[in-house]
Amino acid sequence: MGCKDQSRHECGTVEYRVQKGAGAFKTIDALREQGVFTSSLFTKIRYRIQFNKSAIKPGEYSINRCDSAHSILTKLTAGETKKISITFPEGFTVAQIASRLAANKLFSKEGFLEYLEEVSPKNYDLPGTSFEGLLYPTTINCSARDGFNFQAAARWRVL
Repeated sequence: MGCKDQSRHECGTVEYRVQKGAGAFKTIDALREQGVFTSSLFTKIRYRIQFNKSAIKPGEYSINRCDSAHSILTKLTAGETKKISITFPEGFTVAQIASRLAANKLFSKEGFLEYLEEVSPKNYDLPGTSFEGLLYPTTINCSARDGFNFQAAARWRVL
């Protein structure tokens, strides 16, 4: 059940990361320990009856302790992870962009730089042989679960 008993738990937000491969029952137990659920047993029964065909998705979640168990389980099985907004100011180099993506756990710095070495700006109908100077200031909004998809060029303002 959700945290409806306010005398027992304070309402508020819990930041929780579901690891890839973590089972539903392990996740429910961990959230019970953080005061999200008042009963692991009843929440597990509810999950088994209402959500058994849907796996809990990995990712970082913001969970309100006062939401109902049903709405929390819906969020976890739908993969409604926390959204991240990252701004890349004017003058950022490709290396600085890679560092900012890595700091927000959207892409490893090395992975992003390797990707840019593998593809050509020409793949995006851009001039030159390097992306340096072609990525303009922008803000991207995405979830940590989905990661950063560089190929979604619409997220970037490019030359």
